[in-house]
Amino acid sequence: SLGQLLVLSNQSSVMVGQIMTMNNIVSSDHLLSVLNAILMVRESAISKETAVKGLKHAYRQNITLEQALFELGLFVPPDSKTTRLGELFVMADLISKADLAECLEIELFKEKQFGQILLERGLASTEQLQVAVNLLSSISNEELLPFQAASALRGVVKEEKNIYAVMAELKSIENNP
Repeated sequence: SLGQLLVLSNQSSVMVGQIMTMNNIVSSDHLLSVLNAILMVRESAISKETAVKGLKHAYRQNITLEQALFELGLFVPPDSKTTRLGELFVMADLISKADLAECLEIELFKEKQFGQILLERGLASTEQLQVAVNLLSSISNEELLPFQAASALRGVVKEEKNIYAVMAELKSIENNP
């Protein structure tokens, strides 16, 4: 029951959503959809009613919340300039969707900064976070597309490339297709 999950969460200091995924009550993808719905409602991107409709459809069809909202004709495409830190790390294949869900749940309910959670969990270093923040700035300034920023972040983290070298490489590819 929910009461037992809350007690277990309190005793173990593990978030309820994570306990639910560990006990196969809900998948990481479904948890991520719920957390994204909460985030979208908090940001006034969708209403609570729309979130509930979207989540029901997503669960029944086993699809993402965004796909469900699209299928229901309720999807408002996000501006690529508002790419989030967690999304960038997932696109760069540096954290899993399960990691994203865990960190997002902590961010939403313990009101911690996403970057701080990545640091505490050992999922990123301070230097990697700084690079990611700079890349997010490049996205919002329309200097890079989100997939380019993710590629650059992956290059810096996985291949230990210099961020400026990666950026120059991306620019040369863009100018010489």
